[in-house]
Amino acid sequence: ITGISVSKLFDGIIVLHTNPGMPKSKGDWIFHTPYVIEAVIQIALAARITPKVKIEETITHVRKNGSQGTILFGTGPEPTFVKNKQRQLEGTSVALPMPAHY
Repeated sequence: ITGISVSKLFDGIIVLHTNPGMPKSKGDWIFHTPYVIEAVIQIALAARITPKVKIEETITHVRKNGSQGTILFGTGPEPTFVKNKQRQLEGTSVALPMPAHY
């Protein structure tokens, strides 16, 4: 594992970046979990890569064949995770209302 990326939204997406130069590399790993913080902390501590955790608006990942892909994030009425016409993954999370005390 060379790094971990998560989106800044509450969509549950985690991308584990791997070294594409390794023999038999399958590319980066994309996970969906309701427990993002817990999973990232456990993986980062086990792999000793705590400083390499990134929170991003879009995530670039390496596919199995070595090409690069992009995950786009946004908000909508319901959570979805689909591939668009440009072969990019689109993650949509429900927009959470801003608390009144902010």
